[in-house]
Amino acid sequence: MRRSILLVIGSVMVTLGAFIALRPLWAGPAPLTSSRWLDVAFAAFFLIRGVMTLRTALRTPRTASAPPPGGDAR
Repeated sequence: MRRSILLVIGSVMVTLGAFIALRPLWAGPAPLTSSRWLDVAFAAFFLIRGVMTLRTALRTPRTASAPPPGGDAR
């Protein structure tokens, strides 16, 4: 369950960061926030934090109830 939540949150953060970073391509030079530097900071934060969250989610085991590797599964 935790893994699914982390995957969703990470995906949303990466998507939001990509949107903020790529928005000037179709919307012109007008910033989304009050300045271009703030847009860059938000885009970088959401992209980095989203990637970190996705990496964490992909490294966690899928099920907590699975027996340990090499263990006795009775």
